[in-house]
Amino acid sequence: MMNTPHPVEHDLVLVGGGHSHVEVLRQFAMHRPEGVRLTLISRDIETPYSGMLPGYLAGHYTFEDCHVDLAPLALAAGARLYQSRAVGLDLLTGRVLCTDRPSVSFDTASFDIGSTPNLASIKGHEHALAIKPVHAFLERWERLEPDLLALDREIELAIVGGGTGGIEVALCLHHRLSTALETAQKSLGITIHVITDKADILTNHSAAVRKRLRAALRRKNVQVHTRQKVDRITQNAVHGSDGFRLSADATVISTHASAPGWLRDTGLALDGAGFIRVNNQLQSVSDPRVFAAGDIASLDPPLAKNGVYAVRQGPVLAETMFRIRSTAPPAVFSPQKRTLALISTGDLNAIASYGPFAVEGAWVWRLKNWIDQRWMDKYRLLGMGSATEMSPMRCGGCGAKVSADILGQVLSEFQTDMDDDILVGLATPDDAAVTRPPQGKVAVQTVDHFRTFIDDPYLFGRIASTHALSDIYAMGADPSTALAIVTLPFANEAALADDLRQVLTGARETLHDAGVRLVGGHTGEGSELSFGLSVTGYADEDQVMKKSGMREGDVLVLTKPLGTGALLAGWMQGSVKNDDLQTAIASMRVSNRDAARIFVANEASACTDVTGFGLIGHLGEMVRASGVHAVIDPLGIPILPGAAAMLRQGVQSTLHPGNRDAASRYTNMGIDLADADILFDPQTSGGLLGAVLDQSVENVIEVLRQSGAFHAAAIGRVTEGEPGRISLKRHRAGISPL
Repeated sequence: MMNTPHPVEHDLVLVGGGHSHVEVLRQFAMHRPEGVRLTLISRDIETPYSGMLPGYLAGHYTFEDCHVDLAPLALAAGARLYQSRAVGLDLLTGRVLCTDRPSVSFDTASFDIGSTPNLASIKGHEHALAIKPVHAFLERWERLEPDLLALDREIELAIVGGGTGGIEVALCLHHRLSTALETAQKSLGITIHVITDKADILTNHSAAVRKRLRAALRRKNVQVHTRQKVDRITQNAVHGSDGFRLSADATVISTHASAPGWLRDTGLALDGAGFIRVNNQLQSVSDPRVFAAGDIASLDPPLAKNGVYAVRQGPVLAETMFRIRSTAPPAVFSPQKRTLALISTGDLNAIASYGPFAVEGAWVWRLKNWIDQRWMDKYRLLGMGSATEMSPMRCGGCGAKVSADILGQVLSEFQTDMDDDILVGLATPDDAAVTRPPQGKVAVQTVDHFRTFIDDPYLFGRIASTHALSDIYAMGADPSTALAIVTLPFANEAALADDLRQVLTGARETLHDAGVRLVGGHTGEGSELSFGLSVTGYADEDQVMKKSGMREGDVLVLTKPLGTGALLAGWMQGSVKNDDLQTAIASMRVSNRDAARIFVANEASACTDVTGFGLIGHLGEMVRASGVHAVIDPLGIPILPGAAAMLRQGVQSTLHPGNRDAASRYTNMGIDLADADILFDPQTSGGLLGAVLDQSVENVIEVLRQSGAFHAAAIGRVTEGEPGRISLKRHRAGISPL
């Protein structure tokens, strides 16, 4: 018998995708500690590198140039990636509390969540753009910039904050706007005001640095206002408490950093500003299970809040994470007394600051660019994962079941359904569930079960349940009850309980939205997570939609775009853009309930859900069952963003070649095979394919789109021809779905 992977013995949770944590991911990609499961919780999947953001604002870099894509990095590290935002920490139970998902259990938790400008003392700060969080700033700036460039007068900006960040933002935005105006052949002026409550700008740098930067500011018509405390911002002005006022078309805040307020409720020891107090091992001074790095960490003596220290803390934190299951103490972080700061002036020049010394020039920019690009390149390397080692064999058969204690612990957290038609269910567990079927209905039953295809068990539970319900909807029935089948990866009891909690929470949320009751199930252990549902639904017998009812003249309507197979395969290879993956996940989470009801209401003659056999495979089942011929236009089929690119690169699901070979036996290929490739792509939680009357199709598509099936489209029709076969023809060859 085969051995099994090392069971999970320690849950390491990284909260935030900051500079230190990406180094932990990189180190885990090269070598994974035995028995340690790594989970990353991050609101942003593309995390900014602070050193290159000024260059991005100036227009010298693209978004991709200065952002680390956490998805392929996490994949290489063998880490589960949860796209969510931490909002709390329960030290008693050892859980990180998140938005929009279940809490995440940890044995060790590390925080690298950065900081944001302190806005509490500024009234009307919602009228300004805070420089952090970076993603929010960039989104707002992209919306604002066209309006600024459309002005027919001088552009005025205010930057609140005279530290390094505020000065770089002022100089780089000036360069960006000047370049855009020059390109548009507009000769408008730009005035930028830098406002600080200090006696001078850059008070943590030498006089030589300040002198050079003041000269750079004067060259760009950037005016500096010192000893001015901003206490109010309006839509078009900045105000101070002593009557100070400056007009501004936009205001950017780059002031002292602040920590998230929820940290104050965690019980962790914090400094006066709310940051996590850590020792020189980056370990919380009040809880040894918790670590912190970057801006969110507060050492004694305190360090400046900048990316330099976060970068240097990364290797130390990574070494500590490798030691968490050993008796070795955490690694020690020894900050340098002086650091080299390379300050961008916006125009491919920079100023180097080191202690009392300052130098300036294009060569400093080139040095800065070389350092930054070298750092980014470290995290663009993929495929560094090591082979999984194996541990001693664990029991099979009933010995592989999850213990009653774990099952009872997790199920006790959920509210059980107590409806009158459930005679025996989770509320009164027995050997089997007993339900009372509604009178006059026929039962419709289905089962779906598959291995996890994504590294987030909560999302997996949601999508797998959506997928399982689709068979019921495709028959025109309403699902009523479900039995769950869960296989959990080998792990200690705490990790098993957390996995079960995550996947069942996702499943129950999907089932609750659909009005389906979970009445029982089976759990066991295995080498990897898998999940499935056996679903029972009911329908009026005369409203059941089958694959065998298609009529000549019917139009074929598809309710969701294709491409999940190629995109998930690309994700496994680390080659899919995060935006494309998130679009696919959003599509897979969309229920087919409303689409099915629309098909029933419009007397669709046949319906099926498009899943593992691909569109062509499931249509093949329909034409053979109905004894008809169908013609479809592959170029008219909606496709998820990025899927076509994956197929062109040869990235495809393992089931794709089998689907293509099977389709060749009943398909007339009237077009280039490359144009038809999407037809063979196996779908996870795909849409419905319905056959509707020609005179109803326009109304059906309109109603589908109003219901949320925004990509619903007519893709072909049932025509004269050899029964049981499909012809592929382009629209311009004379085949119009309508």
